[in-house]
Amino acid sequence: MVWYQIHLTPQENITEKQFQVQSAFTPVIMVSAAPKEFALFSTFNAEDGSVDVFVSPQLATVTTSMLASFGAISCAKPEPGNVSLLVGHQDALEFFDLWRRR
Repeated sequence: MVWYQIHLTPQENITEKQFQVQSAFTPVIMVSAAPKEFALFSTFNAEDGSVDVFVSPQLATVTTSMLASFGAISCAKPEPGNVSLLVGHQDALEFFDLWRRR
């Protein structure tokens, strides 16, 4: 299954851009009754101040035009640990095995 990544840089207004991404995808997730398979996640890169937003594979299959409009690229599943749930079912981190490992 293919994940998608939207890379946000400090040169952009990350807060505003992330809000735009969340606002675009949230209605699709909510209309679908927020299944665990439909989720947006994010990671913060302390080295360069960037944020990566990850779109789950199942959500990506129904949002291809949105992915293109935000310049999303296919990627590997994010590494567990520094991942936050942006939008989706409260159990999505566990469902995708992305919760913080100790």
